[in-house]
Amino acid sequence: MSDELDTALHQFHRRFDRDYIPQKRRLLTALTREFRSKGAPGSGLNRRHWLWSWNTRAAVAAIALLVVGYGVYTLTVRPAMAWAEVRSQIRRAGTVVFLQGQHVSTSGYWTGLDASSMPVEREVKCLVKTPGLFRMESWRRPNTSQPADWKSVPESVQISKQITDEYVQIQLQPFEKRGMRMVTRYEGATRVPDHSDDPERFLTRLQQLREEDLRTLGWAVIDGAEATGFEAPARLLFPHSIPDPESKVRVWANRETALPVRLELRFRQQGSYVTMVVSQIEWGVALPDDLFDVPDEPGWTIEDHTIVSVAFSKTKLKQGIALRVGPLDGEPVVTEKDIADVASGWERNEGMYRSVTVELTPAGRDRLQTYTGAHVGEVLTIVFNREILGEVLIGGPMQNLQLDITSSGMTFEEWGQNYLTSQRE
Repeated sequence: MSDELDTALHQFHRRFDRDYIPQKRRLLTALTREFRSKGAPGSGLNRRHWLWSWNTRAAVAAIALLVVGYGVYTLTVRPAMAWAEVRSQIRRAGTVVFLQGQHVSTSGYWTGLDASSMPVEREVKCLVKTPGLFRMESWRRPNTSQPADWKSVPESVQISKQITDEYVQIQLQPFEKRGMRMVTRYEGATRVPDHSDDPERFLTRLQQLREEDLRTLGWAVIDGAEATGFEAPARLLFPHSIPDPESKVRVWANRETALPVRLELRFRQQGSYVTMVVSQIEWGVALPDDLFDVPDEPGWTIEDHTIVSVAFSKTKLKQGIALRVGPLDGEPVVTEKDIADVASGWERNEGMYRSVTVELTPAGRDRLQTYTGAHVGEVLTIVFNREILGEVLIGGPMQNLQLDITSSGMTFEEWGQNYLTSQRE
């Protein structure tokens, strides 16, 4: 019995004589019932006493043991997933289809996680077939005047194919049944450009991530299934389009299949907050080859263009040749001192347009990228050997330069003899 009940019973015995046993027994029974139902007046016995009874303490201890046991079980059945397993499954899948949404805001990042509900003007569906094939279908989000079946035909389609020493790009406008096919051929020792920000190359880079590049985030429920999260620097996957070294990409992989089910990317670009989410990912989908070519249907008009890329045997700029790139009336952003190599040139449609590719040093590349990223819409003037070669409208961050030499009338061989040497002099 509690101390309150003992005290009350002691006072009861002092108040009643032993001769009145029947009455005493009735009062004792009533007093005991009162304690059991209400507790001693002002004592707070009642439910607080019951809560801390031995039975309750035993129940609480049992619940605690269950919680601890579930925690141990959780840790046991959810071992850490190795990134090598994810990488292996991506390689085995071979094909992937996903929905990509991107939201740009000046006020902050979009916090949702489903690309289909992201407040963007366009939806993009990507179909990737490795190695070297991808197709992007784009739809503009509907307004009140558009039909209900607005997604039946994509507004535009972009196709890219890497075939040995050729790179094929196809642009299609399905509503107008017209398109353009551009074939780039790489001759000699020309290095094929790194199209690493394309979806197909992006998946290749995803497979190349090492364990030391990643941070494991733990697990979460994604689309009704458990998934393990990994975080990596975004520049490892998007080296050209995301220069921000602080940006991160998160990859969530299904714990059973070890295949990514969602990717989340947030980064700053030109003063805006950019959120990109890849969702509704399907792996190992059958994708026929005709999806990656021009339509074989009547009524289509396809315009063909050919680009030939030629390697230079001499890749250093001769001494005394000056380069100045920047605003016409301002300080130059890069100069000839920032040139690492002049490795190749390319011509379009049998010499109608000739351009030389200039690769910059890391310092020059970073400077150019920072400047062009902050001055979108402005004009960049290129002065080579004290002559203006052209003016370029800045559309976004640039890392290397293209020198238009069409007006010089020189072939690549003639231009190389005039301006290049084997060693920097």
